[in-house]
Amino acid sequence: MVPLVGGVALWAIIGSPFALLFALLGPLVAVGGLLDQVRGGRRRRARAEAEYERVLAEIEAAATVRHARERRELRALHPDVSAFSQRSEEIWRRRTPGSRHLVVGRGERPSDLRLTGDTSRPEAERLRRSVASLRDAPLTVDWRVGVAVRGEPALARAVVRGLVLQLCLAHTPEALRVTGPEPERWEWMSGLPHQALHGDGHRDGYGAVLRDGYGDPLRVSGIGEGPMQLVVSPADSGPARRGILMTWGPAGSTIDPRCAVVLDVREPDDATLTVGTDRVELAVEALSEGQARAMARLLAERGRVLYGRDETEGPVSFASVRDALGVGEPGGLSVALGRAGDGDVLVDLVRDGPHAVVTGITGSGKSELLTTWITALCAAYSTREVSFLLADFKGGMTFDALADLPHVTGVITDLDGGSAERAIASLRAELRRREHELALRGARDITDPRVDLPRLVIVVDEFAALLAERDGLHRIFADVAARGRALGLHLILGSQRVSGAMADALLANCPLRVALRSADAADSRAVLGDDSAARLPGGSAGRGRAFVRRAGDTAPQALRVALTSSAELADVARSTRPQGAPRAPWLPALPGQVTLQDLRERSDADGAVLLALADDPARQRQFPIALAETSGLAVIGRGASGKSSIVALIAAQVADAIVVPDDLEAAWDTLMGERETGLWLVDDADDLLARFPPDHAVAVGERLDRIARSGRLIVTARSLSGRLGRIIDTLPQRALLALTTRADHVAAGGEGSGFRPDLPPGRGRFAGWDVQFARVEERPASTPPSLGTWTPGVLTGVVTRQTDATAAALRTRVGRTAGVRLLRDTPLGVRLGDVQRGDVQRGAVQTGDVQTGDVRAESSTAQILVGDGEEWLARWGLLQELRPRHPLIVDADCASELRTVAGERSLPPYARPGAGRAWLCAPGARPARVDLRGSSR
Repeated sequence: MVPLVGGVALWAIIGSPFALLFALLGPLVAVGGLLDQVRGGRRRRARAEAEYERVLAEIEAAATVRHARERRELRALHPDVSAFSQRSEEIWRRRTPGSRHLVVGRGERPSDLRLTGDTSRPEAERLRRSVASLRDAPLTVDWRVGVAVRGEPALARAVVRGLVLQLCLAHTPEALRVTGPEPERWEWMSGLPHQALHGDGHRDGYGAVLRDGYGDPLRVSGIGEGPMQLVVSPADSGPARRGILMTWGPAGSTIDPRCAVVLDVREPDDATLTVGTDRVELAVEALSEGQARAMARLLAERGRVLYGRDETEGPVSFASVRDALGVGEPGGLSVALGRAGDGDVLVDLVRDGPHAVVTGITGSGKSELLTTWITALCAAYSTREVSFLLADFKGGMTFDALADLPHVTGVITDLDGGSAERAIASLRAELRRREHELALRGARDITDPRVDLPRLVIVVDEFAALLAERDGLHRIFADVAARGRALGLHLILGSQRVSGAMADALLANCPLRVALRSADAADSRAVLGDDSAARLPGGSAGRGRAFVRRAGDTAPQALRVALTSSAELADVARSTRPQGAPRAPWLPALPGQVTLQDLRERSDADGAVLLALADDPARQRQFPIALAETSGLAVIGRGASGKSSIVALIAAQVADAIVVPDDLEAAWDTLMGERETGLWLVDDADDLLARFPPDHAVAVGERLDRIARSGRLIVTARSLSGRLGRIIDTLPQRALLALTTRADHVAAGGEGSGFRPDLPPGRGRFAGWDVQFARVEERPASTPPSLGTWTPGVLTGVVTRQTDATAAALRTRVGRTAGVRLLRDTPLGVRLGDVQRGDVQRGAVQTGDVQTGDVRAESSTAQILVGDGEEWLARWGLLQELRPRHPLIVDADCASELRTVAGERSLPPYARPGAGRAWLCAPGARPARVDLRGSSR
């Protein structure tokens, strides 16, 4: 429109009609632009459509790739018989016992892949639906709810054969038992190791008494404990036995109500799966009898190879291999660990070792193998030939039963930080002792006849877990492994795994390897050199199955580990007990309780103040430790750590001990008294200072400081804070007991690495040693506080905030020997002479007798005036006359009035508030603590 307006305006100005042609240029340009825009829009829409189709194609291609990967993952996770035949190493390792998945065929199932975005266009919606479904994928069902197959009889039986074999390939023989009817039609099952067995070994699936690999009965059930029982039968065979049902029948036959999964098969690639109301079309897997027979033979062979014996064999007992004990060459440690077929499997720890590694996951039978190995060595060799040190880092359960064997010198359980350091020191001490013994005899190794040392076998269960927590132990075990052959030290290290847990140097010195079931093939190869241990079945089927490989073996040897019963173990302990116990290479831990008599029996120092039993694992000794001649000592520990027992222990041995009582009044009297000589003992000094009022706490602190500098102070405390910390810093000795946090331990002067929160009472660190302080039954006698006596004089003033209650108590106490008056009942201007003469009456001054409530007093009767601080200050003249001539008693609840009313500037003895205590302020004397309301003591 702008050129049109401009052209008309130009025509009006110049009058030339050619200007109107300029006006027409605007509409022409606009029409041209519109036509160009329409054409450009068509091109852009065409390009957008092409881009949209390209993107859809890319998404579809990406979804196809993702679907293929998802399909592979599902087939790997849920293999059928065909997949198992291609990956035989997966047999009996795909699932744990009780797995519910059974692959019934291949079909369409929901995909984990989802397509989001604008799907308003039909092609996008079709792609979204296509992506949401995964075709030709394994379809699984929970087979434990029962499976029924219907179709042409031969085809239905072929499908059932495939399903049964799939379960047998996935589950170990001791996790699944299969019963098949019609032996003439199911002859292929005769070689399956999964057929149910009677207790006597005959094959029969009905009422079978099944047993695990160690001969213990297993409860047969459909779902639950023990092996699962699969009953395979025709649909018209009548009521089936107890177990999970799998039936087959012709098309349209009646479905057993115990079968929730129905598979209608028309052709192998044309079948329908019905689960409840859901129906899915699928292709199934069918096996001929020849194929099934071949797979059954494969499973039977796998059972013989992996188990090392036939499935029908019973468990191997310790008694069956005991005759092979000690049959090796002289100087060795040869025993049988179990059996392989009809022969015993012998290992010699000396010649096949000198060190061994035993691996196996939880539940594989590692602890039973170690128990059998130790028991066999104890039965075959005397305590002069072999001894054992057992370390179990699962709480002590593995070796508890072995502690009665005389060969066993000690059983070590879980190590904390301090125990780990002690273990390192003890093992190094044993190395030094044996080296010294060999040097003393001029021998090169323990086989020299001049050397009389038993071989020491150190057995460690859960060794990798130990090294993960205590790296320092790795170095000492590596040292033992390197020098153990000559010194007669042998290691048997049990662990769930070795890959990444044991150093190559340590593993290289352990050529004797025994592997039970391994968690992965890499760990099996690290121990045995092949995957044998990784192929062992899980659960009870693989328990007690193992492979042994000696340094000279070209391949691992399969064996069934002998099981040692408690009766057999007790028999070995009983028969070997007369041999006597060997010298313990491992110094026992400090006892949880030590008495003073125990220390005196160990000590040769007469008159010493014995404190504790010190632990010196580096020299394999424990010795009593005494208080130094410079007797200053601070003991730091939390509540119930044993501090008070240490105070009682010292007090029981020191004749001039001065025990500061816990009562604040008695503590003040003891500390601030005139006694100077003696050994002062203060328990919970920090708590004592905190309970005193500030002025008294300062005085007590100064007194403790003076005593500490004299070197005759023993204090205990929970923490070092304020003035007490400075006092303790002057003491020459310090003991640390259990503290609550690492920060408290460091603040008390300990090293952070030495913090142990679970120390028993009396256990701690003193003079550079780990110690157990002794306990004594006697406790220091409690000292009562000192209370001064007072008798009402001619006139006594009492300052208290509870005037009425105090006056009533005083009337009861003094009776008629004194008159008790309330100060508030006296006039403000009363003078001392008026009170003494008795010329005082409420609100007036008069001559003669004085009426004070219900008490009449004469001038010759002692007077007690009771008032609070404000009442006394209001009668300032009377107070000023009374203080220099007569006693004034200030209630302990009125500590501030001691200065404002009594005018006392010196610090009074501590008096407990609220207990009837008071200070007697007599003219010319220091304040004394008295009992205001009760007896005179």
